[in-house]
Amino acid sequence: MTSTTEQGQRGGINVARLLMSFGPLMFLALLIVVFTVLKPSFIDPINIFNIMRQISITGLIALGMT
Repeated sequence: MTSTTEQGQRGGINVARLLMSFGPLMFLALLIVVFTVLKPSFIDPINIFNIMRQISITGLIALGMT
């Protein structure tokens, strides 16, 4: 008789899965940090509001297409 053992999932962090899930969010955070270092007025609330207003139409269209 032969016996087989099943290997369970190993503990720890799966880096590839983490990058697939949160890669775009980490890239966006990196861009915000870089642009803030290059131009400190980038993080100004008026500028953030302006950026959100400019991407709102594209975001609504993308939401409708999904």
